[in-house]
Amino acid sequence: MVTNPALDRQPPTITKECPQSFKKLCETFNLKDSHRFLYNNLKIFTRRQGHRQSRLDRFYIDQLITPKQEWNIPITISDHDAVILQLN
Repeated sequence: MVTNPALDRQPPTITKECPQSFKKLCETFNLKDSHRFLYNNLKIFTRRQGHRQSRLDRFYIDQLITPKQEWNIPITISDHDAVILQLN
């Protein structure tokens, strides 16, 4: 699942919207997407399949926590990157 297909997929495809249940979960527990907090609308992808890419692997953290940096490390035996998050 991606929360914003225009930013989190290449080529951007509009399929289904993010489920309301996921949005409600984030609201209930005051969660934010650390990547969007740090990098706003920067397109970075964590999964590659042929010519398609997606940002599927991500961290959701409490609104009160401030992330310092986040980066991806490609894993040769997987089509997903490892995502590392550094907190203040």
